[in-house]
Amino acid sequence: AQMSRSLGFLSGAANEERTEGGCQQETLSEALIRNSRRLRHGERAVTTSDFEALVREADRNIVKVRCFPGRNEEGRREPGSVTAVVLPEGFRYGRTNFDEVKERVLEYMNPRLPGNMAALGKFYVAEPYYVKLVCLVELSVRDFNRVFEVKERVKAKIEEFLDPVTG
Repeated sequence: AQMSRSLGFLSGAANEERTEGGCQQETLSEALIRNSRRLRHGERAVTTSDFEALVREADRNIVKVRCFPGRNEEGRREPGSVTAVVLPEGFRYGRTNFDEVKERVLEYMNPRLPGNMAALGKFYVAEPYYVKLVCLVELSVRDFNRVFEVKERVKAKIEEFLDPVTG
């Protein structure tokens, strides 16, 4: 957000949009978990947990993944198919690069899918549906001097409860 050198009639620089795509260095505990999953699935998707572990390996910017066997990307029954619902890192900022994540996941998964699932197009990657939730909360506070403190604590607890990753 700042210029490294002076250029003509320019007086400043600004980033209009948030950057996405990078990730922190993998911690030792994350590497241990990833490698134990890799030993379990052996680079082949067979069980639902295999599919989920492999999808996570495809892109480290995936916060959460849930696979649904026998369902297509609209959620309808489709024998022999699997749909991975993927929550990318950028969801908290109201903007995601889902199409890029989807491409990386499909490219990574194709050689690891069972039988001819890839050839038949039976593996789907879908974005979760986001639902706006409005809560009306009525509080009674004994000490009027603590109204704003209580309001912030209640708001934090509701957000913690509804968090799609940890809630």
